[in-house]
Amino acid sequence: MSVMEIKEAVKKLSLLERVKLLAELCEWPDDHWDRQMKEDAASGKFAGLNTLAEQEAKRGQLKSLEKGFQEG
Repeated sequence: MSVMEIKEAVKKLSLLERVKLLAELCEWPDDHWDRQMKEDAASGKFAGLNTLAEQEAKRGQLKSLEKGFQEG
C-alpha cells in the first residue's frame, strides 16, 4: 500500500477512529485524565449526560462532532 493510499484511507475514518490511530502510532499511554475518564464512565458517572444527549439527538438538536470540526 502506498503512502497516498494510506492517506486516502485515513481520510475515510471517523473522528474517533482517527484519534485511536494517532494514539496508536504515537504510542501515547493513558495519562491520569484518561484513566479517570475510563473509571468514571465504567462507574456510570456519565449516564445522565448520555441520556440527555440521546434525548436531544432524537429531537434533532445535536450535530455530529465530525461535522462541527469540519465547519469550525
